[in-house]
Amino acid sequence: VPHGCPVELMDPAAFDREQCRKQFGFSGPVVVFPGTRRTHKGVKPLAKAVARVAGARLAVLCRPEDFIQPEWNEFPLIRLPLIPYASLPALLAAADVVAVPQLDTPAASHQMPMKVYDAMAMARPIVATTVSDLPKVLEGCARLVPPGDVSALAKAIRDLLEHPAEAQTLGTRARQRCLQHYTLDHVAAALQEAVRAACAQSLP
Repeated sequence: VPHGCPVELMDPAAFDREQCRKQFGFSGPVVVFPGTRRTHKGVKPLAKAVARVAGARLAVLCRPEDFIQPEWNEFPLIRLPLIPYASLPALLAAADVVAVPQLDTPAASHQMPMKVYDAMAMARPIVATTVSDLPKVLEGCARLVPPGDVSALAKAIRDLLEHPAEAQTLGTRARQRCLQHYTLDHVAAALQEAVRAACAQSLP
């Protein structure tokens, strides 16, 4: 049963991209990491990859104590305060690329990032790793790279930034795929079927 997404909230047509960029203070190419700072989320390889892309910066959501260690000073970070979920569509609209760089760890292989469905619904160009169900969910609508491969991650980001028409095509496909498979109605139907099957197996 997938997480799914409230596609009525995540509607790119409802947001002015330039206004959203001004809201978050973005200028130049910005890669957005919309997840939480946990090791298996792959933020460090992502930061290294973005540092290899000329002019690009990485926007991260964080608490006051996050990303303040000296080791992070070498990376082109935009540190944003945590935002409510209702503000997430504007952040995604402001992104040039959304990154979901899960690492190949037990924690990552047994979960799916909710934000990937939100980025799909917002028709954003996505770069993700081949971990868990990400390849299945993003089939044909994102750039997929091996987990922990900084060079491949940097190349995928660079290619999307240098080819905006191709990037937008992938974003459009991602939204279409989300509408076809990962709305909350789809999630409800899948959950009902899973519960029905479980109940049937438990009957004598």
